[in-house]
Parts: sequence; structure tokens; C-alpha cells
Amino acid sequence: MENFRIVTDSCSDMDYKLSQQYNIDVVSLKYSSDEFFFDDPVGIERETKLNEFYDKIKKNQRFKTSQINPEEFLDIFRSYLKNGTDLLFILCSSGLSGTYNSAKIAAKEILESYPERRIIVIDSGCASLGLGLLVIEAAKKRDENYSMEEIAEYIDNIKTKVNHLAILSDLNYLKSGGRISPTVAFFGNILGMKPIVSVDKKDGRLYLHSKQRGMNRALNFLIEELKKEDFKGKPQTIYLTYNKEGTEKDVENGLKWEFNVPIIKSKLSATISSHTGLGTVAIFYKKLSI
Repeated sequence: MENFRIVTDSCSDMDYKLSQQYNIDVVSLKYSSDEFFFDDPVGIERETKLNEFYDKIKKNQRFKTSQINPEEFLDIFRSYLKNGTDLLFILCSSGLSGTYNSAKIAAKEILESYPERRIIVIDSGCASLGLGLLVIEAAKKRDENYSMEEIAEYIDNIKTKVNHLAILSDLNYLKSGGRISPTVAFFGNILGMKPIVSVDKKDGRLYLHSKQRGMNRALNFLIEELKKEDFKGKPQTIYLTYNKEGTEKDVENGLKWEFNVPIIKSKLSATISSHTGLGTVAIFYKKLSI
């Protein structure tokens, strides 16, 4: 059996339970405030540390985020390769983070010192539990004894089928982080609209998918989008992430009522929350239709 590890970054929103269940390693992206840098919480204390982070946002503290740089990736890669372990890295969309490009640079460099080892780095084109969904799919294939190359090919083939739908409370966070234009932020926030953003399957960037007046209409929009998939009688899981206690309940209950499918929940990472603000709730699923 091949000796390789599947690794992702904290943008995947893989909580400790999920990472343990599927035997996945998670490396931390970074966020900063007032020139102090912090690791995006991962591991067994993730939820506790995220709650502390959310409290800081409530107090209007703003944060910036940064990618893992090539030098840091060299250290990460070396910790595996020196023990004879190959690597399959599935990372946040290159349209949202420079982490993928840093990993590619570092992989090329370090393999000169470990020519007998293999590193495959995948640009997922996804974020949050959309990325987490792909990582879980990869883990399932690993457990079915697929090779590392076969898993990489499979993930490349399905990554454009992953849908992202996120309801935000305020687009100003995305605007200040440069993720969307001031014009999109202005029109998305007017009239008490709930902006719904998604990830473009061509370039992996965020775009404003819809605007709905109030949470109820936003939830109804999500449900109507999901109805297009005709889940009945087909294996499907919906992934749900959030960063404000209680905001996910109506969405979760609505999904269970309409579709009766398994729902995997996790809290939104610090790096993503830095760009969305609090009150974000998002769903992710693999499209069944073409």
C-alpha cells in the first residue's frame, strides 16, 4: 500500500472531528491584527479558539490574512518527505489565496533534494467546506486503495461540480479585503438585501450570485437552487458552515425538511471570517446535474 498523506489547509474548514474521521492533516493559514500574526485554529482546540476570534470581530476588531509562503511549505514538506511519506496537497482556490502557488514553488524546489519522493499539489478552485468536500472525497478514494495519482485525477475531474452558496450579512468585509469591487458591495448592501455569493468555476474567485431581501428569502433561494438537483433516491451530502451561533439553525432545519439528506456542519475558519464578517452561513454540495 502506498505511503502518502492527504493534506489540506485551514481554509477547508475541516474541524478536528472530520480531520480525525477521514485521517486528514490540516495546515494553518495565518491572520494578523496590529502586526501580530496568528495561526488559523486547527486541531482539538479549533472551536474554542474560533469562538474567541468571533468575539474579537464582535468588538469591531479587523484582521488581515496571509498565505503560507514557500519557505514555510519547505519545512512542512520536509517533515513528511524525510520519513518516506509522499504528499497529496489539496488547497484553497488560487483565485482566493496565493497558498497554492507557494506550494507549487516549494514542491519543485524540495523534490530536488528528495528525488525519490512525490508531491502532488491541487488547486481545488474551492473554499471552506467546498474544499472540505473534495478532501473527504479524496480520503474515501484513498480508503478504496486508489493510488495518489488516481485520486488527484478524480479530484481534478469533480472539483468544478462543487457548488458554493454563502449568505452574508455585510459585503463590506469582502470589499475591504479586495475580494469584490466597491460597486458590487454597495449594490449588494442596499435595501437590506442578503447578498449570496458563490465561487466562479472558471477562475475560482468570488462573485455576487444573488441578492435576496431578508434571511427567509435568502433561505428559500438556497432551497430552490438545491431543488434543481433532484436529490431524491441519490446519494448526496450537504455541507454547512457558519460563524455566528444560531444562524445555521433555520438553514439546517429547512434543508432537512426539504431534502432529508445527511448534513455535515463545521464552523467557518478565522481566515475566511476575516473576509466575510459574522453572520455568514454557507452550504456546499456536489452537483448531480450537468
